[in-house]
Amino acid sequence: MLNIGKLDLRFQLYSASSSENSYGEVVDTMSGGVYLYARRVYKRYDIVIDGGSLHGKSDLELIVRFNDSIKLSSKLKGPIFSTDSAASIYYIVNGIEELGRREGMKLYLTRLIEQEDN
Repeated sequence: MLNIGKLDLRFQLYSASSSENSYGEVVDTMSGGVYLYARRVYKRYDIVIDGGSLHGKSDLELIVRFNDSIKLSSKLKGPIFSTDSAASIYYIVNGIEELGRREGMKLYLTRLIEQEDN
C-alpha cells in the first residue's frame, strides 16, 4: 500500500466539448464531473523571459488517488494558491506520473489564465 499522504484539496474534473451554433461558429462548453481530493507538492517556481519581460510560471503539482478518467489535457477546477481575488481557477493537465501500481498519480498542471470564476 502506497502512503500518498493527507489529501485535503478538493478539485473537480471537467470535460470539454465543442459544438456549432446556428451561425456555424464553434462554441466550447465544459461540464463538471467527478471530484478529486489532492495534496499539493510544494516546489520552487521558475521565471520565464518572454519578449524581454519576466513572467512567473503558474505551474502546480498535485498528488491524487489513481483515477482512469484523468487524461492529458483534462481540465481541473480548484482553489487558488495566489493572492488573486478569484474563488477558483481552471488548470490543464500537462503531465501524469503513475505512483506505485495504480495507487496514486502525480499531476503536472498549468493555470488557464483566460478562464476564472469570480
